[in-house]
Amino acid sequence: MVGGGQPTPGADEPPGGDAAASEIITFLGEDGISLTGREIADVGCGDGVVDLGICHRTQPSHLVGFHLELTDSPQLLRWSRRFRVGGNLAETLEFRTATVTPLAADIDASF
Repeated sequence: MVGGGQPTPGADEPPGGDAAASEIITFLGEDGISLTGREIADVGCGDGVVDLGICHRTQPSHLVGFHLELTDSPQLLRWSRRFRVGGNLAETLEFRTATVTPLAADIDASF
């Protein structure tokens, strides 16, 4: 446990993604930007826990997380259930691998 009775991040616990998702949502909201119903690309999404929090809090129409290694969706689902974010990963949440230069997406006006 760390200060405030929070579990120490480990294999079964997300590393602060909910707090990071809240900070992003608040930061954008202060400028009047809502992610609800939006198409979102997260380049360098890591373990996907921030994207999970954003999806469940803002309901974007589609969020694609890109990372050099494929995000471990089964682990993300375990975190989602354990921390009562949701029983399933959001249907609008998708993860793709990317290389250093081109993204695995057709970049157009949707992002």
